[in-house]
Amino acid sequence: MERNRKDIELEIAEAVRAGDLAYTLARPLRYPLFQVANSLGGTAPRFLLNFATGCVVVLVVVRQVEGSLAGLGAFLLLAALAFILDALFAVLVGLAAFWIEEVTPIYWMYNKMMFTIGGLFLPLELFPAGLQQAARWLPFQLMAYAPARALVKVEAAFVLQTLVAQAIYIAVLLAVVLLVWRVAQRRLVVHGG
Repeated sequence: MERNRKDIELEIAEAVRAGDLAYTLARPLRYPLFQVANSLGGTAPRFLLNFATGCVVVLVVVRQVEGSLAGLGAFLLLAALAFILDALFAVLVGLAAFWIEEVTPIYWMYNKMMFTIGGLFLPLELFPAGLQQAARWLPFQLMAYAPARALVKVEAAFVLQTLVAQAIYIAVLLAVVLLVWRVAQRRLVVHGG
C-alpha cells in the first residue's frame, strides 16, 4: 500500500522545535490522539481517490478485475487498521523530537523498513526463510503486504490472523505513544517548550 498520509511526524517535530505544543495542552483531546485523528483525516480522502483511480486504470488497461467482494471487504478493513498503525508510528516518530532535534533520519528509516520488509518492494514469499519469518513478526507487513494480499487472495485464516496481529500492535503502540507523551509533557513543562 502506498503511503497516503501527511507527514505527521515532521509536523510534530516542527511544533516541538517552535514551541507551539504548549498551546495544545489545553485541548480536550490528548495531543497524540489529535495527531492520529489528523493523520487519518488526511489519509482517508487520498486513499479513496487513489483506490478509485487505480480501479479505473486497471479496468481501462486490463479490461477485467480479478478478486471478490470478500477480498475487497477484507482489504478495506485491513487497510483501515493499517492506517491507524501507520498514524501511531508517525506520532511516535514525531514525539522523538522531544529528545532529538531532527527526526527526519528516523522517518527515513521507518519508510525504508516499510518499503523493504513491509512487502512494498517484494512479496514476503520471495524473501529467504529467515528474513520471511522475522518480517512476519514485525508490524511493517501488517501495514503494506497483508492488506494487499487479502485483496488479491482472500483467505479467512490469514485475514483473521492479520486482524488479531493488527489489534495487538495497535493496543501496544497506543500504550507506548501515550507513555512517551506523558514523559514528553514533563520535559515540555520543565524546559518551557
